[in-house]
This record gives sequence, C-alpha cells and structure tokens, in this order.
Amino acid sequence: MTGQWKEHPKSPVVPNSPHFARPGGKVTLYNGAIYRYAQDEIPNYGTKVWAFRITELTATSYCEELSSEKPVVHPGNEGWNNAGMHTVDPHQRASGEWWALVDGFSIQQQTPKIDMND
Repeated sequence: MTGQWKEHPKSPVVPNSPHFARPGGKVTLYNGAIYRYAQDEIPNYGTKVWAFRITELTATSYCEELSSEKPVVHPGNEGWNNAGMHTVDPHQRASGEWWALVDGFSIQQQTPKIDMND
C-alpha cells in the first residue's frame, strides 16, 4: 500500500487489556483468514502469545475472535524461554510448509561479579 496512512476509527482495536492489547507479531493471512497475535502480560510482561482470527475488517469496523483456548506460545522448560515468549513471526516457505520464528526470555539468578582490580 502506498500513499498517506490514516488511523483506523477502531484504533486501538483492543483497548486497555493486559491480556490481548499488546502486539505479539505480524498480522498473517492463512487459508483465507487473517490472524493477529497478541502478547499476554498476565501474570508478567510477555508471558505468552494468543492468536485471534479477524472476522471483520473494513474502513470503519473491526471484529476478531480468539482462535484457540490455548496460547500459541508460552513459557517452556528450556533456559531460553522459561519465563515467557512474546513474539510469533510465521512465514510460509515456497514448499507451502509454515515456519514460525519465536522469541523467549528467561529469568536467571545472577551472581554479582567482583572486580579485584579496583
């Protein structure tokens, strides 16, 4: 799309929700449906990501529905994602196969370093 951008009249599409308002990845077209990803900040920042199917998108209206009862990504047992995951970036390959790039973060106990040269 080129030209001047105009804010959608329904912006923000999800106001004041610590569960679903913060973006969690790019909007994706899959099997004729449009999906939006949202970070969940409950109980902590970026704990997990939910997917929403956009059911109506016009110049004046916007509606969406939760696409699953379970988050798309959530904390895991590995060190790199044990505290949360907050971004999903799906890509369709030329073969038709889908890949998703995700991020995660961990909370590690840090031991203070003592510099003996001071």
